Amino acid sequence: MSRMKDFVMQVEDKVYEHLTEDMVSECEDVSELYAKIEESMSGESDVIFGMFDDVVRETCDAAWYEYWSKYAS
Repeated sequence: MSRMKDFVMQVEDKVYEHLTEDMVSECEDVSELYAKIEESMSGESDVIFGMFDDVVRETCDAAWYEYWSKYAS
């Protein structure tokens, strides 16, 4: 596995460490979730929200759609 892929997976794991089901359920829109996760991870490296912002957003998107798909008819 390449170093870049390994680092991307580490970023995803970091996001999932901070992401909770309550955090997702409290948000009316996925953009609110982005803001909450950024606030929750404020102590982490700035590199995560600089170079890997897209990975953070994709991880939040996946959690958002997984949670809310339970309520779709």
